Amino acid sequence: MSRTAINCPRSAWVVLLGLLPMWAYADPFQAWYQSTLFYRLNEDWSVGSYFDLRSTDAYEDPTVLMVSPRLKYDLNPNWFFQVNTTYLEAKSPGQELRRRHWRLEFEANPRYALTERLVFSSRNRFELRWIDGAEQPNERIRIRPQLDLATPNLGFIKGVFANNETFYDFGPTRITENRLTPFGVVIRPKSFMELRVYYLWRHTYFRNQWYNYHALGILANFNL
Repeated sequence: MSRTAINCPRSAWVVLLGLLPMWAYADPFQAWYQSTLFYRLNEDWSVGSYFDLRSTDAYEDPTVLMVSPRLKYDLNPNWFFQVNTTYLEAKSPGQELRRRHWRLEFEANPRYALTERLVFSSRNRFELRWIDGAEQPNERIRIRPQLDLATPNLGFIKGVFANNETFYDFGPTRITENRLTPFGVVIRPKSFMELRVYYLWRHTYFRNQWYNYHALGILANFNL
């Protein structure tokens, strides 16, 4: 591997990290760590788990703590379906309220190669949610289209990606959140391990007010 192939991506990250203070000016900054682990039972079925931990600025307690067992069915190379049960504890956007959530989630997710290097995918999820303090269950849908571009000439960086996720809540019957990831990189240290490092802008609605957050995150995927 040449020195040039390594230095270019590092230089890009120095620029990206240097710009983050300007993007995050006057808005809270979050750090996100997420991981998935899937074990393939056969050609069609996999079982797995998801873990999510987030913190905001200097708050000592985690802003979000989430665990989620999962079951996935591969219908064909272009479509898979997934069922998740999720428990989470989360602080409200204003940081004044902490509540527990239980969710039952259903996903129907496509994935298509547009070219030899460019892949389109989308996570399409319906959630049935039980929230502490709420009188009845709450439903919402989340749609996250994504583009992945393979980068075979960037050394240890195997690809770049971007996505945008929109939340529609059936309780207030409105869009309540948008998460834009304009840039992320893909690293594969092992054949069974993939790391995705990304910048995310979160625009979320709570109690008649919109909140903005900027996040630097890492998603670790393990497939056994």
